[in-house]
Amino acid sequence: MIRVKNEGKVSQKRRIRKNIILKALKNHGTLSLSAISKQTELTVTMVSELIKELEADKLVKLIELTDLKVGRPPTAYALNPEGAYFLGLHLSKGFTNVVVLNFSQDVLYRDQIEPVNLKDSSVTLEQMKNYIHEACAQSGISTSDLTGIGVALPGLVDSSTGTSYTHLTDSDFRGELESIVGVPVFLDNDVNAMTYGEMEFGEAKDVGNAAYMNIGWGIGMGIILDGKLYRGSTGFSGEFGHIYVDEEGALCDCGKNGCLEAVASGKAMTEGCKKLLAEGESSVLMKMADGDPQKVTLEMVIEAARGGDAFALREIQRAGTYIGKALSSFINLFNPELIVLGGMMSNAQELLLYPVRLAVMQFSLKELHEGCKIKCSKLGYWAGPLGATTMVSRLLFEVDHLHVDRYV
Repeated sequence: MIRVKNEGKVSQKRRIRKNIILKALKNHGTLSLSAISKQTELTVTMVSELIKELEADKLVKLIELTDLKVGRPPTAYALNPEGAYFLGLHLSKGFTNVVVLNFSQDVLYRDQIEPVNLKDSSVTLEQMKNYIHEACAQSGISTSDLTGIGVALPGLVDSSTGTSYTHLTDSDFRGELESIVGVPVFLDNDVNAMTYGEMEFGEAKDVGNAAYMNIGWGIGMGIILDGKLYRGSTGFSGEFGHIYVDEEGALCDCGKNGCLEAVASGKAMTEGCKKLLAEGESSVLMKMADGDPQKVTLEMVIEAARGGDAFALREIQRAGTYIGKALSSFINLFNPELIVLGGMMSNAQELLLYPVRLAVMQFSLKELHEGCKIKCSKLGYWAGPLGATTMVSRLLFEVDHLHVDRYV
């Protein structure tokens, strides 16, 4: 049921209806045939016919309900946890996070391991092969049991073709990895994957209009409109880090001055702290870094702020104010009901949220910001790999990619 090409109209229509049934079971758990019919608006006869096919594919299983003490036990259906397996990888410059889920979306395995080489595809492919085999072995499955693999990468990624324009550009990375592991592979931008993670497993679940803002070494945004990830006309929306916020701001990696990323990202704050400490600013950070400001890390800054260090608190507040100003424009434009802050900076929690919310109250319209909640992600580092699994699972649970309007 993955990447079926040249399907006829009848076959496509059946696949759409099967996905609708699978999504109903995912959302509601164990259901009888009549309950599935009610949830999907398909006839009981059609549901019965399609359920038999899904049973044959081992995607659903028959459940005998035993809560009745007399009479024949009623039957119902549920997803078969062993019917499909999804592996998600989040690649970054600092780490590689991997998770394996079964069809019921139970986490079978998760780990944070050494970062891959994002500059040399041949080295990365060998690393990926080893990581994938180890993850499957630890999950008690073989690679061939995987329904597919989702990979989240930083930078510009065309998810429709699986092409990365920023990293691993020296080969057909997706195609080569697919050949090595023998199962379908899907690529997407890391912030999009994190957004999917929040939509499926986190704060943005069942929220129609929201945004996920990744504040890590850089800054990016995933935008959710009417319950779907917005990608823009060319698929590269969400470069929120390049919103102009300060005419006297530092030079950004993009070559322009004053970008949000250049003044409020984890990298910008860490480098700014190093510079100020070298110039003589007083802070417990110098003790934490053994007297060498160049050893200061973002984690140290957050820890110092939690301990009440005035310098660290000031720098987090400064970054939060910039972020809040930028989000004010977003709130005025899109009127979201929720904004989730993720990435390394979100580990500061309320220390970051307070200046962000204060700036939003100051610079956005009251009627809009009062209806918008701003929270920190609870998924942490796992938003990316969890979201990467949805690149695969959505092909079984969702229907928007199947051109429903043509067939239903």
